[in-house]
Amino acid sequence: PLCGGPASNELSLCLSFFNTCSDKLVTGGHGTLRVWDLDFANRKINPTDVNFGAVRREFRTIVIEATDHYAYIGTASGDVVCIHLQGPKNYKMAGPQKKFTNGVLCAALNAEGDILIGSGGGQVALLSKIDLHIIKQVDVQGPVTAVSTLGEHYFIGTSKSNMYYLNAHTF
Repeated sequence: PLCGGPASNELSLCLSFFNTCSDKLVTGGHGTLRVWDLDFANRKINPTDVNFGAVRREFRTIVIEATDHYAYIGTASGDVVCIHLQGPKNYKMAGPQKKFTNGVLCAALNAEGDILIGSGGGQVALLSKIDLHIIKQVDVQGPVTAVSTLGEHYFIGTSKSNMYYLNAHTF
């Protein structure tokens, strides 16, 4: 339970706080994605379910862009979905067309706002924030368990205990 109420009827697997305010966060898991508003004065937390229509996914990782307008969520089925965080909480798009093997396990945003993802199949890819198409992709040894960005430097960790460095301009 979260503040006395259940987070969901399903298991939550990932969480990310908004960047510009400390009283909002997004959780995701088995078939559920929620945006939470914290009410500190009344010690309450209020969820809003994201409207996906008939689309069902298991959400594994969440990154929120700097202005808190959009969130990008990696799924167990190997794609990334984008949702609106301002106004109605609605599904915007999904991509890329060719899904990643063994799901998207981790994600980070680079300085330009594009999405760096790591998959269970050992792929590292940079996706466009505009339409989620693959800009660049490389394979590494083992499932990718962590990705991090520092300016034009990307750091990748795998379940095989390998660490990789990628330069944003040359990978």
